[in-house]
Amino acid sequence: MTTLLGATVVRFARNLTLVMALIPLWSCGIIVSTLPPSPSPFPTLARLPTVTPITPTRVQTPTSLPTSTVTSIFLIGIVATEAANVRDGPGLNFVVLTKVGAGDEVKLRSRQDDWYQVVTPDQTEGWVSAQVLEVNPEVANAVPLATP
Repeated sequence: MTTLLGATVVRFARNLTLVMALIPLWSCGIIVSTLPPSPSPFPTLARLPTVTPITPTRVQTPTSLPTSTVTSIFLIGIVATEAANVRDGPGLNFVVLTKVGAGDEVKLRSRQDDWYQVVTPDQTEGWVSAQVLEVNPEVANAVPLATP
């Protein structure tokens, strides 16, 4: 029995030695499997994602270009006296509609002789004598003549 037991122990010891020798090799296989693949002597192409081609569409061009609109520029005069009468017509014999004060800006619409047709800050339309207004000479030349 001792020989049988001795032979079993010897067999067990050999198997244990073999197992102990194989464990490092087995663990190397695990490590190797986690490493990236070794370079190949043949070039390989990376896999690219597939792309669906886009068919170009023609851009519509406008048939006509937009036109710019002309904005009206106001011609301005400034009341140069303490107060000025705004009259119903171009002359002293016309009725006074309202008064404007010193420094008030009036829009100049037209002119006739020494009178300007104006629009006051409160939107009253009437006539003011050129003698009571301060008007830039370039602006004065730009004010259209009134049609009778």
